[in-house]
Amino acid sequence: MRTIYVLGTDDAEMRAVEKVIDLAAQEIDVQYTWALDRRGVRVTRDTADNACYPGRPPRARVVTVECDLTHPTGMVVDHEIDHHAPGSPGYDAAPEKFWETASLGQVVADLQRQGWWGGHHLDPALEAELRMIAASDHCLGAAYEGRCPGVKPEWLAQYRASLAARAAGVSPEAVTAARLETARKLQGAPMMSLSGGIEVVDARHLGALPQMLDAAAYHVRKPVIGVRNASLILFNATEREWLAFKVWVSLQDWPKNEALPEGFKGSYRA
Repeated sequence: MRTIYVLGTDDAEMRAVEKVIDLAAQEIDVQYTWALDRRGVRVTRDTADNACYPGRPPRARVVTVECDLTHPTGMVVDHEIDHHAPGSPGYDAAPEKFWETASLGQVVADLQRQGWWGGHHLDPALEAELRMIAASDHCLGAAYEGRCPGVKPEWLAQYRASLAARAAGVSPEAVTAARLETARKLQGAPMMSLSGGIEVVDARHLGALPQMLDAAAYHVRKPVIGVRNASLILFNATEREWLAFKVWVSLQDWPKNEALPEGFKGSYRA
């Protein structure tokens, strides 16, 4: 029976998922489609938990990847793959288990179980790239600390710099220089205490800096609060740090509060 993977938000990991499904389709009967929102547009992080299947329910095995199909009513999902949602197979898994618990690794394993021989013999360069993508998505901070088997921090930094450079139309050296300069500014920023004895770098006064996530994860190695587009962003945080941050935000008397950006839109985790 054919397997159809219904994919959630477009990001680096999901594009890698598309790539491995395309490779597997050369050997086994699999394909992918995108989960849509109620407007018929591909879901985002905000809409992926209330997604629609794009068409009539298929006569196939249906596997969702980081989305929750709520339409059409009664749609049968045979298998769910995720590592971000509480209760999902890979949620909050240890960095040492990043590959088998990240959505990308779960998809590869599912394809292998269906007989994808090539999944057991991946090109070494491709496998290294897939592992860096999975580690970045699952636990970037831990990957930069060298806690993800098979992922070297210096290789990861070079790889992510090359991706950012390609997207921005600049050189990898320019991205690396920007990351180092942002790290220098973050290292001079004050600390801030949250509940539970959690300390974070308070970079709200610095505004939107380039390469904030990678600078926080690779060089500063602490969670960082920053501001982007009137929103508060928590960079490089564990689940416990993220929960403490959300509690802090909820206690602020907004919108008239100097702790929050003008026109405050909300808080997010990067």
